[in-house]
Amino acid sequence: MTLYYQSIYYQLGWTTILYIIPCVFIAMVCHEYFKARTAKALGCLVDENVYKNPLKFIPVFGYIFGVLSGYCWGKAQPANVDRLSKGKKVLYYFSGSIANIALAVIASVLQALVFVVMLYASAELEGIWDDIHFAFNLFVWIQLFMAITQILPIPTFSGYAIIKTLFFQNVRNKTLDKIESNGKWIFIVLVLLGLLYYVSELPVGFAFEWLYAGMTKLVDLITGGLFTQAGW
Repeated sequence: MTLYYQSIYYQLGWTTILYIIPCVFIAMVCHEYFKARTAKALGCLVDENVYKNPLKFIPVFGYIFGVLSGYCWGKAQPANVDRLSKGKKVLYYFSGSIANIALAVIASVLQALVFVVMLYASAELEGIWDDIHFAFNLFVWIQLFMAITQILPIPTFSGYAIIKTLFFQNVRNKTLDKIESNGKWIFIVLVLLGLLYYVSELPVGFAFEWLYAGMTKLVDLITGGLFTQAGW
């Protein structure tokens, strides 16, 4: 379990999972949906009916693992990327993470607007507003975490696919094939051993703090510094 999950469970109790369940679902669907959309735009998507059912993007075990630990993966839709140029392949593999980051930014802007309403209404950060604030923060964090986790250089993840595309896409041997076929299990072992903190959760923490700081500055810009004055 990520330290972020541990901290919010410790502070707010196990009801936190009611917030986590939809946030993880949206992050996974967003990531794989936009990868599929990119594949379609590049002309390499196998099944163009994938958009009709968001459940197609959700592997059950990956989703449950994500809800419980913070680390998850989606179900990429079949795409014939072999005939694409290296640049288009990299775009395809990056597209899911780009979509997650964009959604995190949009959520931060919406959170800023919520704060603006609260400040002009002289509302205190408690009750329903406190819940909304927490939900926004959790949503943004999970989006960023999904984006960064998926570009780790682990077999079956986009980061590994990008490195392979750029440096050794024509390399084929039994050992490499075996490692790639067990990529998810390698990932799970690394998570359970707590070995991904510095390459996943730590950079996500920096990105989250940077985005949150930008959100507060936007609120202060709109309200003339009321956010800072309120001490929230």
